[in-house]
Amino acid sequence: MSKRQKLFIPGNRLTTIAYTADLFVQKAQEAVAAKGAFFVALSGGSTPRSLYERLFHSPYKERVAWDKVHFFWSDERSVPPDQEKSNYRMALKAGLQDLPIPPAQVHRMKAEENIEEGAKQYEELLARLLPESAFDLVLLGMGEDGHTASLFDGSLGVKERKRLVIANWIPSLKTWRMSLTFPCIRKAALTVVLILGERKKEALSDLFKKDKKKPSYPIAQLGTPSRPALFIADQEASSLLTNADV
Repeated sequence: MSKRQKLFIPGNRLTTIAYTADLFVQKAQEAVAAKGAFFVALSGGSTPRSLYERLFHSPYKERVAWDKVHFFWSDERSVPPDQEKSNYRMALKAGLQDLPIPPAQVHRMKAEENIEEGAKQYEELLARLLPESAFDLVLLGMGEDGHTASLFDGSLGVKERKRLVIANWIPSLKTWRMSLTFPCIRKAALTVVLILGERKKEALSDLFKKDKKKPSYPIAQLGTPSRPALFIADQEASSLLTNADV
């Protein structure tokens, strides 16, 4: 295990989702108390959706001052916001659309047209709204291939060292995505990677198994020694790991 990454296994799927929702609430309350606002980046995918469906409803919904929250996204597909594959639409349908949050504080990535210009504008938005362009919390998932956000192996985005937001061509998918970069994500006060289910067990084992050579997965770039990324995994996803690995 890298000093830049930590792993915690709360229990089964429901327990793990509840733990992550509680952590979100805690960080939101701390940020609002300290500076009057909470800046968080959401992710797409089926795993984050499971979290949002819990977090954006009772009893968690009542524990967050949503009018102080600013929602951003870690990545977006090059589709219109009302298209089924849109990460923005997914979060709305999971419950975000029913939260008492000012629309001006929901900052979607506009990746459907002129994605290069959209990435530049999103980067400017972060610089304008976020202190030192740093999120309070970045919520991510992990693909079976070890990608996170839209930073895939074989894409130029995994090598970006200066930009905060990029238009990233994904050769394996033959499509464009807009994505936060690793330099941007590593600035966050806390980065959480939620991992659920048996399909992720091989990749998680590759990352954290002590007797394995570490893979070149993009997600291995997350975290810093002073702000390690927190991987939160359920029992199924961590089934190939032992107590010595954690």
